[in-house]
Amino acid sequence: ALFLFVVIVAMPQAQLRIGQVKGIVSAPLPSFGKAAGWGAALLVLVALLAGGMSESNLLLVGTAATYAIVMLSLVLLTGYGGHVSLAQLTFAGVGALVYAKIDEPNLYGLLVSAVVAAGVGALVALPVLRLTGLYLALSTLAFGVIMDKMIFQADFAFGFNGTLDADRLSILGRSIDSTGGYVVAMTVFLVLVAWGLLLLRRGVIGRMLIAMRDSPAACGTLGLDMRWFRVGLFGMSAGIAGLAGALFAGLRGTIGGADFQYFNSLPLLLLAVVFGVTSVTGAVLGGVGLMLLPVLSSGDPQLGGLLFAIIGFGAVFAGRDPNGLA
Repeated sequence: ALFLFVVIVAMPQAQLRIGQVKGIVSAPLPSFGKAAGWGAALLVLVALLAGGMSESNLLLVGTAATYAIVMLSLVLLTGYGGHVSLAQLTFAGVGALVYAKIDEPNLYGLLVSAVVAAGVGALVALPVLRLTGLYLALSTLAFGVIMDKMIFQADFAFGFNGTLDADRLSILGRSIDSTGGYVVAMTVFLVLVAWGLLLLRRGVIGRMLIAMRDSPAACGTLGLDMRWFRVGLFGMSAGIAGLAGALFAGLRGTIGGADFQYFNSLPLLLLAVVFGVTSVTGAVLGGVGLMLLPVLSSGDPQLGGLLFAIIGFGAVFAGRDPNGLA
């Protein structure tokens, strides 16, 4: 992994001009009223489900919310910015590790976890500023392997096949002890992050992101410094993933490096693209789909096969409409 990372970064830039993300047509932005309505509907649905579901099923709903928040980080990075990352679950693992280590199960602990993950994401972006497309994806995959083998399995982190305890989140001094209440709280964070991304997309930064994604050369002629903007983009995306990891740690109570295996970032990116990596709706649907994938495959092979067929046809469909099924 170290060899792969060093070689990709050291290769001459003239050989790295293929595989750029181009030609993505942005999904229509919903109005403020529609976004607020769908967000409230999602909260009501999860609240109703939380009142009548078993503990195991509630954990699955919380897992889906975790995946959805991580996919929202891909909406920012890939859907808006046009950059591919295969280390988003690694950034989620950083957030979970920090949350468990600092032992601050409150909003301050969530903030610190997200900020540390954002800092790690920015550091990863620094040596790969000039990489795009396939080479950028490979470099982030190499980073995920390095983090898994050298950091997550170290004694000062999770340890080899080890775990750490994490307490449930408390908000303004009130602890959320029930799993149903915690899942509702996770959904609140999911909706807030989605609204934040939509607000960012409507503003100046959002228009700059789309412009940089569609034509880096045109942005260069306008005098925009894309390098540090890209570092900030990676940092913000990693921070969102770190927030998801911290919330997931509180949901599970016991967390380990095995929960954030780097190769799971591959199906994460696949489902994000198939369901719609340019829209927050696609991220929510993708999170549910990624949660259902192993559940249906083990419990009902026919339904699991149907979900695989939807993903396969969706991948083909994405060639005609990059906005995905959403």
